[in-house]
Amino acid sequence: MSHINIFYLVCCMTTIQTEVRVFDPGLPFDQIITTSIDFNTWYDHTIISRDLRAKLPNLQDNGTSLLWLPSGIKISLPTCEIGLQIGSLRVERVAALVADASEHDVIIGSNVFAAVFNVDHANEDTGVRTVSTSKDDPTALSIELYPVHMPMPLQHLEIFLRS
Repeated sequence: MSHINIFYLVCCMTTIQTEVRVFDPGLPFDQIITTSIDFNTWYDHTIISRDLRAKLPNLQDNGTSLLWLPSGIKISLPTCEIGLQIGSLRVERVAALVADASEHDVIIGSNVFAAVFNVDHANEDTGVRTVSTSKDDPTALSIELYPVHMPMPLQHLEIFLRS
């Protein structure tokens, strides 16, 4: 990060006692577990602390975005893309702002709720799904395909499976 924002984020909402897994969307099995979370839909973006961001060294920064505080002040914070898992709900990609210091490791903003409860785009892949422990077990034998071009011809899948 090229500059440092001296900023301490205080959240006024009730803290929820649950576990959240935060991960780099490119490395979904390398997860950081935290119980220091809060939900605050005042913020358009999810906010993570700089300390939590440091535990995910492979995250790529996506520039900066403005954060409007309830007091009317706006500040510029670094932006990155993270994945979140809360209970059995998994959001593969969501924009997050990185605050220098925060009362919580993660403050879940309205962008997560918009992704989870997106009814306008029911037929689109939003990157939100429920989690299955057997499906997400990194030691289980499985094939997970990440298509580069959409749609992938069935013939290519058959060739891949035969090899």
